[in-house]
Amino acid sequence: MWNDAEGKQDWAAAGLTVETGRRVAGTVADEALPVACGLDNAALAARSNEVRRDLFAMAEETRELTDGYAFRFAAANGWAAKLLDFVEAERRCCSFFRFELAFEPNLGPIWLRLSGPEGTKPFIRRAFGPDTTSAESRPSCETDLKTSSRS
Repeated sequence: MWNDAEGKQDWAAAGLTVETGRRVAGTVADEALPVACGLDNAALAARSNEVRRDLFAMAEETRELTDGYAFRFAAANGWAAKLLDFVEAERRCCSFFRFELAFEPNLGPIWLRLSGPEGTKPFIRRAFGPDTTSAESRPSCETDLKTSSRS
């Protein structure tokens, strides 16, 4: 049986860091990154529409987090591959995102958690959320949402 305290001591003795649900200070994840997309405005608008329609509209549940959102997807019909493709593509253009995929036991649903620095939550809501805003009010690549959002 795995003893968590002993396991951590063994890892520490081997010179390895054990993460216990908190962010490790000094990592890339803790550095301040601007909330900005690397795509030009036209490409961002097209990508937002595509992802909103083909991915986020299919989420079975959405939960608001303090620094982003969690989206629940069905375990069937290739969702794992679709979500991994999304993460791979978004890491290239939106490096400020923190991605987490959680696969529930017994072939249960898959959770995608998107989070990041201040300004990430409004970016997610406007870029990938329900299409309730006009194209002009969606985030642009040059927009720093930290100064323009009030949520």
